[in-house]
Amino acid sequence: MNSSYRFVLVFLGIILLLLGLIFLMGSSGEVMNIAIGIIMIIIGCGFFLIIYRIDYAKAVQPKLVSQTVKVDLSGEKVIKNLKCKGCGAKLSERDLGIISGGVIVKCGYCDLVYELEEKPKW
Repeated sequence: MNSSYRFVLVFLGIILLLLGLIFLMGSSGEVMNIAIGIIMIIIGCGFFLIIYRIDYAKAVQPKLVSQTVKVDLSGEKVIKNLKCKGCGAKLSERDLGIISGGVIVKCGYCDLVYELEEKPKW
């Protein structure tokens, strides 16, 4: 919410709450003044509720964080053809992902999901 709109709503809310209280205190038992005072207080509280709901909606929205990681591998770099453990289909780069530091493979054909294990080099 724009800060100028927020300021206007807070200002109007405070004014309506104060005027509503003044109407209630000075009503001398007149039903019309009591009704006007209560309506002003309800509208003033409504402005504060609007501000709260907008702020809450902003706080609940997830924030998208994008991160690019460049990995510098040591030693010889050889691209190997990967095949699915389940159906033997050829896997591509789009079938690989990194979750919690591990390489995850999801086969586009059989929908099998597994972690890619690196074999020791010795």
